[in-house]
Amino acid sequence: MQLPNDFPLKNTGNKAPLFSIITVAYNDAVNLEKTIQNVLSQTCGDFEYVIVDGGSKDGSVDVIKKYEDRIDLWVSEKDKGICDAMNKGVLLAKGEYINFMNAGDSFYDARVLDNVREALLAEKVDILYGKVMKQSSEKSELHYESGGEMSPQSFFMSIPICHQAAFAKRSLFSTLGLFDEKFPVAFDYAWFARYYHATQSFKKFRFIDKIIANYLDGGNSFIKKNQTDRERLAIAKKYFSRYYLMLNYLKFPLESLKTLVLPWMVKHELLDRYREIRYKSKVKT
Repeated sequence: MQLPNDFPLKNTGNKAPLFSIITVAYNDAVNLEKTIQNVLSQTCGDFEYVIVDGGSKDGSVDVIKKYEDRIDLWVSEKDKGICDAMNKGVLLAKGEYINFMNAGDSFYDARVLDNVREALLAEKVDILYGKVMKQSSEKSELHYESGGEMSPQSFFMSIPICHQAAFAKRSLFSTLGLFDEKFPVAFDYAWFARYYHATQSFKKFRFIDKIIANYLDGGNSFIKKNQTDRERLAIAKKYFSRYYLMLNYLKFPLESLKTLVLPWMVKHELLDRYREIRYKSKVKT
């Protein structure tokens, strides 16, 4: 991707940072500012901050300019959607590991990058991931801890990693390619599946038992659940064994039923109650 002559760059150092934190945004100025403040509050200084805005008209650019002395690189231009914008961020990044913390997302606390840095100093891996603190819905006060060390079963039959809680080596995007825009919702899961398909191993995934990010469980993948499930089937067909493809086909009717039931549960305020019972030991009080 060719950059214009007036592209706003700040990071001119020769040494690449350990992390590239990338924020993608479009017409979400309020949440963008919250995310910027959260990222800049990290106590670890070994990161660059990249923002990719989709040509917002709501004052987002003014928000970015407000903090641009602490933002290493930013661009505001029309894109083809979140997947395209995140791919732009990858191409602009210089860090050894990439994390996406998009507008409205946030790190769990100010020491997250320090904790991840310590884990990577102990053992360099391809992909490091942790847990998330989920908010049940935008209007809900229910927060609960989610995630754990994945098994082959959980990886092949669900989406066990949130991109907000994952750090992937930037070099992997050169060898594996960028996010596939054929999967407009589950593109991050498709990329992790492509990594597994290429390596046939989970050895270079590493889980750390720490909460990495705050996550709204009611975002794009929740709203477009039916599309997410169909994309998961296509991903299984492309990358997984026949055995797990068959299991995913068998699971699809149940997921389709959930697509119908979940809006009803939200409408009647039953989803929070269900999650409060299911995640009783993990609810944040």
